[in-house]
Amino acid sequence: FDYNYTNYSFAAGLTYKFYDHLNSTLNVGYATRGAKTNELFSSGVHQGVAAFERGSVFGNEENFLDDEASFKATWSLDYNYKDKLFIQLLSYLNPINNYIYLAFDNDNELTNRGAFFIYTYRQNDVILLGQDFRLIYTPIERLKFTLKYAYLFAENLDLNRALINMPANNGSLTTQFFLNDSKYFKNASIALEVNHTSRQNRFDINLEQAVPPNGFTRLDFYANTDVFIWNQKFDLGLRGENLTNLTYTNYLNRLRFYAIEPGINISLRLAYNF
Repeated sequence: FDYNYTNYSFAAGLTYKFYDHLNSTLNVGYATRGAKTNELFSSGVHQGVAAFERGSVFGNEENFLDDEASFKATWSLDYNYKDKLFIQLLSYLNPINNYIYLAFDNDNELTNRGAFFIYTYRQNDVILLGQDFRLIYTPIERLKFTLKYAYLFAENLDLNRALINMPANNGSLTTQFFLNDSKYFKNASIALEVNHTSRQNRFDINLEQAVPPNGFTRLDFYANTDVFIWNQKFDLGLRGENLTNLTYTNYLNRLRFYAIEPGINISLRLAYNF
């Protein structure tokens, strides 16, 4: 095969300060990329997701993917009041020409290890429109609330249908409490986080293996501290995910067709930098 890709990009930004507590930022960028090797030449079982993946050139030596070209503009409005209240509203527009994605082929491949659903790399012109919101409130020195919400609208312009494999609208509320420093423990905090992910109602059943699952609300907990022993610093963390043992599946997890997400998951982390 003889193929060449020339990639280039540029970015620019502008910030305007209305007054001490309010400013606005505009960023624009443009980037291109050539198709990756797996997007062109895959032809076999992807063991990690139990699927048969085909590159665009599979069975057609002329079907090379074109350069993917993305333009993105973001505009944010930030309000910061005495380090107690921070509010950010961020909007973005992201049209992408020749967007490369993996789509279900509505067929299966029979191999010596069994039958596997077929996914093929395709490309279309698409557009992504989004709105992110973040609020951080610190009523007292040791207590902080963080509220986040993300909205996304993604459309396949060539097919005039929803773009597949896009994250659903989601939000979270985190309550974090900071503890007093002591001889052995510093920068210690504990937090409780509620995450809500809505059902993805914008999908294309012609290119997907199944309809998206229902939305879910998950409860997580985490604690972190720096530990000082023998004049050495250690990073200690405890995290508990899905504390209510919720039964759910995630739309972006390609294994959701075979298993639910993990239940209660407790992890302990100890790190030492040397």
